[in-house]
Amino acid sequence: MALGRDVERLWRLGSVLVQGALRAYRTRPGRSGPQGRRQLDGDRRRSVAGGGPDRPAGVWLRMPRLSAGMNAGTVGEWHAEVGETVAKGTVLLEVLTDKVTHEIEAPVDGVLVTVRAPSGATVPVGTRLALILATRPDHATADTR
Repeated sequence: MALGRDVERLWRLGSVLVQGALRAYRTRPGRSGPQGRRQLDGDRRRSVAGGGPDRPAGVWLRMPRLSAGMNAGTVGEWHAEVGETVAKGTVLLEVLTDKVTHEIEAPVDGVLVTVRAPSGATVPVGTRLALILATRPDHATADTR
């Protein structure tokens, strides 16, 4: 029974935190109404994925289409961990298909900040697997989709 109470407390705490965040989001100065929300979302997208003067560009690593008939792939072993610095061309992970295992390389120099697909997950082609924050300024034209 103690576990049930703990889960209920966590659920309530999560609800309170979400409500507080929504309230703060809605009442930000200069950000009221639908226009403000759209603008905030656009600003957030640019600052995280597109870089800027004070932030490096983010590059999403996606599940590649490795053959004409491939619709999905299975994430094999990750060779880098979140927070680790990666160099362009180093192997980040393995992707398993029905016939072969492919090594996927880092597209840029940077820091691996997010992994969305754990080892063993089967995901469709084009799915975001990981986010790398580029450490060089020439990557300002990052994939923001």
